[in-house]
Amino acid sequence: MTAVDGSDLPHVVSSTSLCDQLVSAGLLDLRRDGSFLLRVAQVQDCSRGGAPPDSFTTTTTGAFTITGTQLSLRPAGTGLHYDGTVSAGSVEVHLPPLPLVSPPDHVAKFIKFPL
Repeated sequence: MTAVDGSDLPHVVSSTSLCDQLVSAGLLDLRRDGSFLLRVAQVQDCSRGGAPPDSFTTTTTGAFTITGTQLSLRPAGTGLHYDGTVSAGSVEVHLPPLPLVSPPDHVAKFIKFPL
């Protein structure tokens, strides 16, 4: 993952008077068998409130399809789907809801390998 909502990582996706919620890293693995693995690393920084930062990773798996430049991720067992686009060198995808972060929807950009 190189960016969230058009900003380089780490990126603050939510903030209160005491805490910031950041996305610090991520990985999207689109596998040949049509499955995917999405990992999003987050940091909850409540140092303004006197608490130490806490980091954690959310992992989502499921199936994907690509039609032209349109990507659809379907997380296993949810009945949901998240849309994205594929270009020559990158993939952009709407992220599933992130723990401790309220809406709005967040869009992540990944470098595509092989190019």
